[in-house]
Amino acid sequence: MSSARASVFLGAAILALHLMTARTYAASFDCGTASTPERKAVCASPVLSGLDEKIADTYRAALARLSPAGQSALTENQDQWIEATTAACANLFDDFSLLPGCLEMPYRLRQRDLATAVQSVGPFTFLRMSSYQFVPCHAALQCDGSFREGGYVHTSVPRIDVPATDATARWNVRVAEKIPPLRSQDNTDVNLDFRVAGASADMISVRFDLSEYAHRAAHGSVFILGFNATLPAVAPIAADDVFAPDAPWRPFLYGRVMDLVHASLMRTGWDQDTQIAPELMRNVVERPERWVFTPAGLEIMFGPYDLGFYVSVPHDATIPWAELQPYLRKPLPFQLPQ
Repeated sequence: MSSARASVFLGAAILALHLMTARTYAASFDCGTASTPERKAVCASPVLSGLDEKIADTYRAALARLSPAGQSALTENQDQWIEATTAACANLFDDFSLLPGCLEMPYRLRQRDLATAVQSVGPFTFLRMSSYQFVPCHAALQCDGSFREGGYVHTSVPRIDVPATDATARWNVRVAEKIPPLRSQDNTDVNLDFRVAGASADMISVRFDLSEYAHRAAHGSVFILGFNATLPAVAPIAADDVFAPDAPWRPFLYGRVMDLVHASLMRTGWDQDTQIAPELMRNVVERPERWVFTPAGLEIMFGPYDLGFYVSVPHDATIPWAELQPYLRKPLPFQLPQ
């Protein structure tokens, strides 16, 4: 990492998060020399101080696991977070009492992202690329320090860092192309997250979760998408790629998933007589964009409204590969994740 970028991170990135005294040392700077509003706010808050130290530690640990190209990408990503955080809270520089609260949400988001910034799945090392756009609290609205009167757009997508090949470069481009333009607005939070469900030498499976929450609403909206593609072509995996043409996989999958979801509902307190509309179940079970491929089996993903009623607890169902063997293509055109 260049000395210029290092100074950006060690100075502005940590933004000064500590509640000790002016003579106390923060993770990356001396609070006794803090001069900017952000640094003073960090030095004045025990919460921000702790987050600052965690951010610094996890950032350095993530850099150590990346290739030089990955280190540059993560550093640029860190710079973008710094700029977004500063812009979000700039209108509170004159009201110091609100500034620590304004900084807390961006810091918590960044610490959470950095904690899983580098992930090894199958033969690949993935880098979490996150972007941040914060709509600040306005003077006409009461800001309680958690963007309850503002809003944010937070997106995270995977990027293959190692190995660096033509195939992985194509995969990175294809994933970036799948991300829709997301905009922030007052009183609404938008969050796009992912989970690499499984990977083998010639297949990668990723789950994306997009949520939107309008402040003071009973609950938000959630959209789920599975992106399953083969390598090196980065071709989407269709149902015909997985199941044999003459195999009765649809009724099997429907019945097995129905049983698993119903049992899951019972475990979380739903009435034994709860009915799930068959057409709603089939609409999820038979769609490859609601599948991800894990080492344990084929995972069917459900959103909170997919069953015809709001379910706050996810009830995804995983069918072990051993149970699916009679229905799979032989041979499969890709390797299952191990």
